[in-house]
Amino acid sequence: MIEPSELKRRFEAARSHLRTCGVTGTNGKTTTTSMLAACVAAAGHPSALLTTVGAWVGGERVHGTTAAEEFLATVERAVTLEAPILALETTSKALAAGLATRWPPHVAVFTNLTRDHLDQHGSPEAYLAAKAQLFLALP
Repeated sequence: MIEPSELKRRFEAARSHLRTCGVTGTNGKTTTTSMLAACVAAAGHPSALLTTVGAWVGGERVHGTTAAEEFLATVERAVTLEAPILALETTSKALAAGLATRWPPHVAVFTNLTRDHLDQHGSPEAYLAAKAQLFLALP
């Protein structure tokens, strides 16, 4: 278990070397982040991709999740390989839990918004507010 102060220091160090494109929306997050990572790889750079399906760095699957220590291991691996960008799928649940404040994106993409997941958020307004956290965290 990494102490909170050490975790924060390592997050900040990794984030200073890795641009992040956060993608949110009801549908299309995994597809959009996968396409972004594929474009980076096609340009000859190592790609870094973290989705609800899994995580890949430099084309190799890693055990990444949004759990803090696994997320940190994924982004540190991306920094080691000099990946220029992390394509990060950001769910409304993760955003509502504060992901965007802990790992603010440099670029944000909103794919769409439909009535799915209202059971988790209670209302369309609360669902949209969760999605908006990604954009409120932009520099």
